[in-house]
Amino acid sequence: MKRWQSTPVALLLLTSAAASAGEVRITLHGSRASMERQNQIAHTLDLSFLRTARDVARFATAGRLVPVTGGEHYQVIAEWPYARLAVRNFVEVLARAYHGECGEPLVVTSLTRPATRQPDNASPLSVHPAGMAVDLRVSSRRACVRWLEAELLALESRGLLDATREYRPPHFHVAVFPEPFEAHLAQLAADSVRTAQALADSLQAQLERELLALQPPLPAIEVIAPSEPPLTPVVLLGDLLAWVGRLLLRV
Repeated sequence: MKRWQSTPVALLLLTSAAASAGEVRITLHGSRASMERQNQIAHTLDLSFLRTARDVARFATAGRLVPVTGGEHYQVIAEWPYARLAVRNFVEVLARAYHGECGEPLVVTSLTRPATRQPDNASPLSVHPAGMAVDLRVSSRRACVRWLEAELLALESRGLLDATREYRPPHFHVAVFPEPFEAHLAQLAADSVRTAQALADSLQAQLERELLALQPPLPAIEVIAPSEPPLTPVVLLGDLLAWVGRLLLRV
């Protein structure tokens, strides 16, 4: 997956949130500081924390939450298959890469979760009620787990999300930061356009060279200088008479 540089707005948001939440280490172990940062970013974006299943349904109907229904690269077994748009975009981008790397679909176990339906061990700072988090199943294949851990840490190091590996029950909890991640996708799209244009230009130049090489060479044109008329008796007599005429004119 391609990397990116944060936009000024995204950097400002993350910097202010991290400053007030304390130093947040890049790790999958989780911490109070990371939970505080997730929660503060949700409040900075003025995201509503939904309390009931009816609230989730109302936000989904209004389009403030989007359906996350699964597809070729991932499965969804969440009770409320809705999330913020940035979360769905994250899942779809990650799932495509994960499926290509591991040969198995990514499994989403939880998305938006109303506050009244949070599990007993949920943090009071959880952003699941805000629709800003997703839980991912831990694969039984060690290579897939290592790949996913490395990818989540790389994205976290760039300020796009906070990820934690949980053990009760086993899953990866990921809080997606909407503004930075949407900027990340915009940068990926811009890079793709530039790459496609450069490739098209290169192919066009190569095609032109190949067509030029296939053209037969132009035939050589022989330039023949005009020849002097042959010296015949008639020509010699004409030249003699012209010379005599010029001599008489001088007399």
